[in-house]
Formats: sequence, C-alpha cells, structure tokens
Amino acid sequence: ELVPETLSFLLLKSLDETSLVNDVKRVFKFRKALAIIDFSDERSLSIQDLLLRCYVHPIFLQNSEGIRFLIYLFGIFPPFIDLIHQTIKAQLPFCDKSNLE
Repeated sequence: ELVPETLSFLLLKSLDETSLVNDVKRVFKFRKALAIIDFSDERSLSIQDLLLRCYVHPIFLQNSEGIRFLIYLFGIFPPFIDLIHQTIKAQLPFCDKSNLE
C-alpha cells in the first residue's frame, strides 16, 4: 500500500506544471518499486495512466533520467507496451519538432 501511494505522489509531482528535473530524478530512483505493482490488477490503472502521461511530458523527454525511466517502463509489463505505443502515436501530430528529434 505504501509503495503505490509513494509512486503516485512522485509521478504527480513530476507531471505538475512546476515540476523540476529533480522530481524526475526521484521517480527514476524509485523505478525498481514498480516491480511489486501488479499491473494486471484494475487497481493499478491510475498508476498506469500516470506512467503513460510521462511519455508526453516534456520534462521526461528532455533529460537523461527521464529518458532512461521511459525506456525502463518498456520492460515492466509486456502488455503495457501496446498502451505506450498508442500514447506516443496519438501524441505525434501535436508534438513540437524539437520533441520529435
């Protein structure tokens, strides 16, 4: 119960408009805790949604820890890869050119 709540807090903080690179670094350092979350359980849907939002948030795309975190997410739960792909694909028409590079 503590790990999902902490993870949700860290993700929300890093996805806020006023988030800093240090917020993303905290999420990256906490990434191993994702291993104890059952992503096949419906209770994890809110965390899954937050994780997917990371793929379209500039602060995750513009620093090394953010990119490493996004790469790490590809290996946590194989069915999650399809959701990641859909999220990225849906966002491509609206991305700035700098985010596409």
